[in-house]
Amino acid sequence: MPKINRDGVDIYYEVRGSGPPLLLTHGYSSTSGMWQGQIEALSEHHKLVLWDMRGHGRSDYPSDSAAYSEALTVADMAASDYMAAKIPGARKVAIPAAGHAVNIDQPQAFIEAVLPFLDGLEAKAAARAAS
Repeated sequence: MPKINRDGVDIYYEVRGSGPPLLLTHGYSSTSGMWQGQIEALSEHHKLVLWDMRGHGRSDYPSDSAAYSEALTVADMAASDYMAAKIPGARKVAIPAAGHAVNIDQPQAFIEAVLPFLDGLEAKAAARAAS
């Protein structure tokens, strides 16, 4: 089970699939497990990096309340950027119409919003590389 240590707090992550990298994160009170309904479809064409925020899922649960803050979560996201940076070509994007509620409540609608968006990114990247 891979983890990155962030000032004494182990942050869990996993990598699945192959292709252009895609970093998947969750919201508060959820875990990387929220992506289970999408992993099969997304990992067919993408290398997925999933992670659990501190105090969530398989990451550590620090007892000191000072170990939890928006700034630390943002810093942990930077660590997830580090995880993604291990994968050549990784970058962050926000996907319209693919919010947390859609992912949980309507996984097929989520896939239908995400896959065309990702295909468009790949087409833009190929066009940039060709020019």
